[in-house]
Amino acid sequence: MAISILHNFASLNLGGAESRTMDVYRAIDREQFHFDFVVYEDSEQHYEKEIRSLGGSVYRIPSPRQNIVRHILALSSLIKRNKYDAIHSHTSYHSGLVSFIGWVHKVPIRIAHARTSGSMSTTGLAGNLNRRVGQALINRFASKRLAISVASGDFVFGEFSDYQVLPNAFDLSRYDISFSKQEARARLGLPENRIIIGQVGRLTKVKNQQFSIRLLKNLQKIHPDAMLILVGEGPDRKSLEDLVRFNDLENSIIFVGIQANIPEWMLTFDVLLMPSIYEGLGVVVLEAQAAGTPVVASTGVPQFADIGLSIASFLSLGDQDHHWLTAIEQLINLERPNWQEINRAFSDRSFTLDVAVEELSKIYRGE
Repeated sequence: MAISILHNFASLNLGGAESRTMDVYRAIDREQFHFDFVVYEDSEQHYEKEIRSLGGSVYRIPSPRQNIVRHILALSSLIKRNKYDAIHSHTSYHSGLVSFIGWVHKVPIRIAHARTSGSMSTTGLAGNLNRRVGQALINRFASKRLAISVASGDFVFGEFSDYQVLPNAFDLSRYDISFSKQEARARLGLPENRIIIGQVGRLTKVKNQQFSIRLLKNLQKIHPDAMLILVGEGPDRKSLEDLVRFNDLENSIIFVGIQANIPEWMLTFDVLLMPSIYEGLGVVVLEAQAAGTPVVASTGVPQFADIGLSIASFLSLGDQDHHWLTAIEQLINLERPNWQEINRAFSDRSFTLDVAVEELSKIYRGE
């Protein structure tokens, strides 16, 4: 009988944690391991159809922010009813509550997975209290603590906690693309000769698209034809569109929404920009390097994400814009690494999907 694992997510859209878990799900031996997912969103999520096609189920329960009592009762009922062998929670310090509920129902393997190095909801007295309580519950009731980086592990679990760093790995083979940047642009209907800066991520304050918009306006003083493509959706879209109109950049900034073919979009960019306020690892930085695309990122992204191809630059958000523009200028015409160099760099760092699948399989088996 297959080992049954319940993955705990807030949603199942095209976020980094969700996408990386789906990479694992596609690659893992599904005769040995069965995945179910619990989410807190009422609407249909991006990955639901694929999850069902792979044999898994998706369950919806109330969000803890809406009603904590109903949330606890619903999650308890689901775990009790399905008798899971493992619970794998990806919801930051909330994973402490999930681990506690799993412990109450005698789930033998209770995994708390740290995937962020910051949170907008941990400020103030109430936020800090929630975080401290979550950390205490994780350290008492999780049987395994995983982190995608040291920064994320220290933030979610506490810097004196024991945890295993298991970097987010993805299907690198998707980036072994036979066509060129120019061909990718033609396929996506993008101009061949304009400088294209790209940013991929949820349209939220933490991803800092406002910074990218301001930077593009300054970049156009040097390169009038430069443009910015924003890949992703989120609650800040309207305010960002208003900011674009205010700066008369409607012809230079394109919102393309959620895209499934990220490798192809990465290939079209001259530079990927990632000015995040914080990141657990910054998988988008890894994805850009997998496509051979140069990256200019904030120091809110752990430099652990630099795969060693000499195409990534990290700057402080406190640095003046001209430092960021200089970094972009230096990388625009940089010769891109070939596929063999990229593959070797990822393998040397164990940022490969087979390593992640092997390690998670051992954890799910309780080894």
